[in-house]
Amino acid sequence: MKETDATGSAARHCTGNGFAPWLGRVRRHLQETGHRCLVCLSGEALWARTVAADVPVPGEHALWIGGHGPSSRRWSVMETRAARDVLGTETDVVAWDAWSGFDPDGFGAVSGCVRAGGILLLLCPELESWHRFADPQHARIAVDGYAPEQVSGRFLRRIARCFQEDDRVFVLRETDAAMPSLPAGADTAGSRARAGTACLGDEQRRAVAGIVRVLEGRRRRPLVLTADRGRGKSAALGIAAARLLARNPTRRILLTAPRREQCEAVYRHAAGADLPYWPPAELAEALPPADLVLVDEAAGISPTILEPLLRHYNRIVFSSTIHGYEGTGRGFAIRFRAVLDKVTPQWHSLRLEEPVRWAPNDPLEAVTFRALLLNATPAAVSGDCSPADTRHRMLDRDALAENDELLGEVFGLLVQAHYRTRPVDLRNLLDGPGLQVHVRCLNGHPVAVALVAEEGGFPAAMAQAIWDGRRRPRGHLLSQALAAHVGLRQGARVRCLRVMRIAVHPLVQGRGIGSSLLEDLLPVADSCAYGLIGTSFGATPALVGFWRRNGYIPLRVGMRRDAASGAHSVLMVRPLDARCSRMVRRGRSRFRRELPLHLGDALRDLDPDLVDAVLAGFECEPRPAAADWRDLAAFAGGRRAFESTLASLYALARWALTTPVARAHLSVQDRRLLILRLLQSRPWNRVAGMLDLAGRPAIVAALRRLAADIVDAHGDPAARQLLRWYRQVGSDGDTGGDGHTGTCTQRPG
Repeated sequence: MKETDATGSAARHCTGNGFAPWLGRVRRHLQETGHRCLVCLSGEALWARTVAADVPVPGEHALWIGGHGPSSRRWSVMETRAARDVLGTETDVVAWDAWSGFDPDGFGAVSGCVRAGGILLLLCPELESWHRFADPQHARIAVDGYAPEQVSGRFLRRIARCFQEDDRVFVLRETDAAMPSLPAGADTAGSRARAGTACLGDEQRRAVAGIVRVLEGRRRRPLVLTADRGRGKSAALGIAAARLLARNPTRRILLTAPRREQCEAVYRHAAGADLPYWPPAELAEALPPADLVLVDEAAGISPTILEPLLRHYNRIVFSSTIHGYEGTGRGFAIRFRAVLDKVTPQWHSLRLEEPVRWAPNDPLEAVTFRALLLNATPAAVSGDCSPADTRHRMLDRDALAENDELLGEVFGLLVQAHYRTRPVDLRNLLDGPGLQVHVRCLNGHPVAVALVAEEGGFPAAMAQAIWDGRRRPRGHLLSQALAAHVGLRQGARVRCLRVMRIAVHPLVQGRGIGSSLLEDLLPVADSCAYGLIGTSFGATPALVGFWRRNGYIPLRVGMRRDAASGAHSVLMVRPLDARCSRMVRRGRSRFRRELPLHLGDALRDLDPDLVDAVLAGFECEPRPAAADWRDLAAFAGGRRAFESTLASLYALARWALTTPVARAHLSVQDRRLLILRLLQSRPWNRVAGMLDLAGRPAIVAALRRLAADIVDAHGDPAARQLLRWYRQVGSDGDTGGDGHTGTCTQRPG
């Protein structure tokens, strides 16, 4: 039916006079059970919008997501892109206009804001043909070289199948002659959802008591609070904060979460208590004084931010959604447990199972979990395996979209590996143009996955425009970086593969399976004449080391921390042919020249262990000159001041940190000392604090000892002889000048 005549057809189908009474019965049934449900209005856009706009709205208003919303004051209308901002709010009726686009992140968020007894209306094309719809969200997925209409409909086909196969989803088609049947009976015993601002159940009372105990009990006993949505964990944070501040208003309790909007439930239950909000990265940078820090939605915050908070604050609570829309608590728990065990081994955990905003076995929660794979988990496998036990597969995405078990296992690996895996990543996995999905399987089940994007290959004019900074083609991160940031004029012309994500099952990590999966990409790249493989990621020393061991070369460190992860990005590549090898050598030479300058400027605060990991992948820096070795011997012998030897110490640091034979003589503390004081020129007091040294004298003494060890092991014969002579005659300490001591002993020439 055409949209132009849809209005007149409404009375001829099931949504005529019978729709409102039927919906009233559905609402009464939901209120009896404490459940929520999904109602699909499947048909033409104007028909679905007309029907949804006439839905009786209880209370003050309902929420309409997408364009073409009704003008009635009963509806609060917002664009699709703003849907995630509803996290933390509650309403009885939500209408999602999928004709304006289906954003899986936003859909997951609004499903969580429907309170018990409420409904989520989905306005969509015919479910059987939805996958052929030109979804406006395709523009978000398309990359340069692909028009939005070329984006596949695999994700929408699967979503439609999930809705059709769930007998608790009400599907109303424009052409239906009768209303769907309601479930027989209503088992209401103990199922009615509760609401309020006080403690709502035994589990939540225990949660509030646990939060209070973190502040009023023994220090260094953090609490990790996990739950699915609707279990009242954010409410518990607010109630506990209000209780603690009522007992002592002078206490300073800080709240952080990925976004301020996510804290609405906390503030609502805090009942006006003074609870300042800090963005995570700002909190980790400033580390203001606090008696207690509450971290809500911790799964959506980078571990590089969470760990400094854990180390600094004696009393801290981490609250995390297990199956979240902006990060997964399961991956958070797996990765962060090791940090907690190391830093605060007396930490406690508490999981809330019982819903408080709706009843157990909620239909809307169940279908949302299945459709968006919020409960995806890797396969159960034995950890006793090697790469030889696994087999490589490049998955066909058409088949993958139809295989829920395999898709869940693949996506489950990604969920557990990264702190911000979201439903939109599932859509990109299935629909992203130019995307390859590679896995390593153990007994038919994936234990490692790599998402690989095809990039580059631009014509000369476009490549020049990218190098000039005039063009930034969407979805070609590696090609852009090679041209615009690394400065390789032909960088965007090279056809390359970018490893967007790689994940290995937690039980088989450290066995070389991830490295084997990267090796599997080489013949694939060779068969299609790709010139190089690269990656860009939020860097940690361990990750840089992993890629370096697999033959990838660092070419760039991002100048600024990512606002979400708090980490600097690192670009690493592996050339596959002679032409690209020459190009990469030019890029590496430029990076070697520029990095020391950045370390003293924009990258002065870069983690020294990360600097060390990057430098370990460099070619060896030039060996210090003979004059430098003599100055280093004089410094080690106490005959030169630090300032008088700075240039020689700087040359020594660059050489020792990039030369394997010299690195072998350096401890982790030694390398940090060379980086912090010499390469980054950090203030003496900050270096002392980071290395647990007693101020400048202790730092200089450590540098003298280190210089002596390196001169002894690697110095020129003349420098070693000079150092032995200084030791023989003794030292009068740091002279502050040229080291004249007045001794009459003959000095070596």
